[in-house]
Amino acid sequence: MEDHSRIEDLFNALIEAVAADAYAQAATLWVECERGLSWHLDTEDELLLPRLLSDRPRDARAILAEHRHLRLRLAEFGGGLSRPKLESARAFVAELRAHTRHEEKVLYHWVDERLPSDELDAILEVVRLRSGAKPPDRSA
Repeated sequence: MEDHSRIEDLFNALIEAVAADAYAQAATLWVECERGLSWHLDTEDELLLPRLLSDRPRDARAILAEHRHLRLRLAEFGGGLSRPKLESARAFVAELRAHTRHEEKVLYHWVDERLPSDELDAILEVVRLRSGAKPPDRSA
């Protein structure tokens, strides 16, 4: 999912900004990282995981537990990232990568294989509306 890549790229940019002592840029990136990750996790929790829970409860509970863990880890940064927290932030990005691989293997594979296309279309429309994105041009 492209949102996973976008979030990882934001966190990597944040780490680079902090490492370069570009704290004004880091403060802006922190807001984007925190909002982006929170939005992503909330959206999956609300729109996809209840459906997975009814079909594969163990997998859904594992992903929900990972989401709780990621939220706790995010809160550990206390509203920002500073040089003393840099290694912790790098470890967090590694955790995000591992979580992404798990979700792609389990959740998004399940979406591709088992979620009816009309349900997926409805979910994608909700995501589009929430994100303020333009609707896809289906005339091409």
